[in-house]
Amino acid sequence: AVQNLLYERNYTQDADSVHEILFRTKNIEEKDKVLQELRQVFQDKDWAIQGWEDFIGFFSDVSKIQNMVFWIVLLIILFIVSTSIINTSLMSVMERTREIGTLLTLGYKRRHIVNLFLTENLIIGGIGGALGIFAGCIIVAVVHAVGVRLEIPGSTVTFTIRPVLNVEFILLTFCCALLATLFAALYPSYHASKLRPVEALSTN
Repeated sequence: AVQNLLYERNYTQDADSVHEILFRTKNIEEKDKVLQELRQVFQDKDWAIQGWEDFIGFFSDVSKIQNMVFWIVLLIILFIVSTSIINTSLMSVMERTREIGTLLTLGYKRRHIVNLFLTENLIIGGIGGALGIFAGCIIVAVVHAVGVRLEIPGSTVTFTIRPVLNVEFILLTFCCALLATLFAALYPSYHASKLRPVEALSTN
């Protein structure tokens, strides 16, 4: 009765011929590779070899929506962070105008001024990104230990989701932080390099 309800097929005629084997990989990213290998091995069999998203459409839809929301939130965060960095860098340029003028009179080229501010922002972005990743890993570890319980709409069955992090995601996040920092520092650095030494030294 359960099989007829779930799969909408009639198994009552030969119930003994129905078999189901469930595989769980250690890493969810290996799922597609395992499915491909199983389909090649049993390609002469009339068997249904499916991934979890093929028969649990709700979680598949939730996963797709979650990924879409993640990228939207990431873009919004990058925009906010970039705006904050631009404002902070411009304030730094204004406060260090005399210092920039002194460097220019000592023989610094304008490209040296640009490199100086880009390097400073890159170091700050690297430290901030590393601290953010460290805090994020702690939060994910706590949520993984506690778990998040979900219930399928219209059902009393509950599942516990435990988020995990992988190296690729951590590197992507860190690179995004560095790129956002460098991109946001371009205009302030260019503005600082265009200051005239005489005007910069006479600024209070």
